[in-house]
Amino acid sequence: MGRLDKLANVARGMGADALILTSEINMQYATMYGRLEGMVIIDASGKGTVFTDSRYIEDAVRKIGPLAMKF
Repeated sequence: MGRLDKLANVARGMGADALILTSEINMQYATMYGRLEGMVIIDASGKGTVFTDSRYIEDAVRKIGPLAMKF
């Protein structure tokens, strides 16, 4: 079971539709990427999305892949 699946289980266990991670250590755990500012959302199905600012987007997309998005 991967990290996103574990976090999705936490969300389901709490009766939540998703988890919103904002602390650096929790975002690092979810993404295995160390340089993020913003938030990570993990929905109950295990889909994750990273929201970060433009300073990190290119590197995040390169290291995390399509999980990273900029808004």
